[in-house]
Amino acid sequence: MNYGETLTYWYLRLNGFIPMRNFVLHRANIEGQAAADTDLLAVRFPHVYEEIGGQPLDWDNRRFEDWGLDLRNNIALIVEVKTGRINPDRRWWRRERLRAAVLRLGIANREQVRDVTAGLEQLPAVQVGSWTIAKLLVTDQLLEHDSWLSVTLADADAFIIDRIVSYKGDKRADRLRFPDDLMQYLAWKS
Repeated sequence: MNYGETLTYWYLRLNGFIPMRNFVLHRANIEGQAAADTDLLAVRFPHVYEEIGGQPLDWDNRRFEDWGLDLRNNIALIVEVKTGRINPDRRWWRRERLRAAVLRLGIANREQVRDVTAGLEQLPAVQVGSWTIAKLLVTDQLLEHDSWLSVTLADADAFIIDRIVSYKGDKRADRLRFPDDLMQYLAWKS
């Protein structure tokens, strides 16, 4: 995983999501295309809670409100992280990739997958029962678009640092429990 994916992972994790890294989109799942991956899939349940840093005032509430995502509901994210130049063909949101991610999330039944995928091709988020499934793009420069949500790596980094500083004693003392070297360093540094 690169630094951008690590920052994004922890941005989501510290906002109550349960992220899964580098979901492989096997050739069979993307209709004959070359294998690829989705950088992160993440789910969040409405009653998530942690004593240290996992309470409603700890989250990036304003950003989620701006995105139209209600943290009191079930949310699933299909996440792409780009740390360099952005490819203009935007293949990360192609139909077959979205379809494979929706299938993997398991939120939509097989009959709903086509409609959910079609909705995600056009919109940043769709509703499926009690779930909201959304696409999130994380980049160096804000790349806003009507069909995805967007946050910069700098904003994710600032959120993480703020969270670490808010719980400095606990995070620094437990820094070696973080599985990522980058997070251990940030907890030590703050």
